Amino acid sequence: MRKIYIDLLRILSITFVMFNHTGVDGYALFIERTESPFYYLYMSFAILSKVAVPVFFMISGALLLNKHESIRQVIKKRFLRIVLVLFIVSFAYYILFNYNSGFSLVDFVKTVYQSSVNTSLWYLYSYCGVLLMLPLLQKLAKAMSNSEFVYLICGYFIFSGIIPAFEFLFSKGTITLNPHFSVALFTTSNIVYVMTGYFLENRLSKHCLSKKNLFLLGAASFLAVLLTCVLTQLKIEQVGLSSLADVESLFNLFIIIPAISLFLITKGIFYNINDSKRIGKVITTLGSSVFGAYLVEKLVRILVSPIYDFLSPYVGSFFASVIWVLIGISISLLFITAIKKCPLINRFVNIFI
Repeated sequence: MRKIYIDLLRILSITFVMFNHTGVDGYALFIERTESPFYYLYMSFAILSKVAVPVFFMISGALLLNKHESIRQVIKKRFLRIVLVLFIVSFAYYILFNYNSGFSLVDFVKTVYQSSVNTSLWYLYSYCGVLLMLPLLQKLAKAMSNSEFVYLICGYFIFSGIIPAFEFLFSKGTITLNPHFSVALFTTSNIVYVMTGYFLENRLSKHCLSKKNLFLLGAASFLAVLLTCVLTQLKIEQVGLSSLADVESLFNLFIIIPAISLFLITKGIFYNINDSKRIGKVITTLGSSVFGAYLVEKLVRILVSPIYDFLSPYVGSFFASVIWVLIGISISLLFITAIKKCPLINRFVNIFI
């Protein structure tokens, strides 16, 4: 039986992923609308969209760290499968983006090895790294106490959030912690999120999902986003708006709080809905197609971009982007769902996505 809230989290996260790729039309709209009364709303939504990747890693930890798998099983069943998917999808995008200039095997292999054919595929590289460590993480997670999980989360929040924030506030980032002082587990985000997902799913009691606690999580998330907006605005005043990369460098400082909140609030609301109900069937069907939707997201986003061009003069850039993303994700999910049910290729497709 699939868990409804897990599939819903997948759907929400892939929606945030696509929004994150809308550039100045949606995600980075605040850069071009500095005088707009909705300036901070645009910035807040951009910051909030950063929960997507942490939540995906949390889902992986929630579902995978509770298993008992050998190194051979993990490499054969999980790691090599994702590596193969990475090569197949990279090859498809390489052909698509370079059909005019011709195909170069050397250039393709070099690009896949040292960077990425499609920038959005970076997540697969990071996920492959997690999978290689999965046998170790499974043992570590089972051996850790609840207080040690809290220690890990707090350590990450301090060393990857609080300290960098103070470094920026008091020295504009010119003074940083000695790099030889290594707390690798506290500062390796994908590992922390995977471990956090296991903790939230398998260790945290259902009683923690009370309405009061969920409200407090929502309030904490609001404060985290608000503080990130303040720090981001300070940085904009220092470096200007010429580089989105510089501006958004602070977006992930406190994102663990909204990510944990989204995970637990979704679980608290949808915990008792099972896949025998109509809404449950819809969510699980679409949720099982999210990985495939992620792989085709860029292509679909480009194909449906005329929707944004048509709507933006009437409803504004932000709402046009939201509609563009919702339609794009819907098409992606329905397309993958359809090919997964196609009698001729469903067996092959289901192996990978």
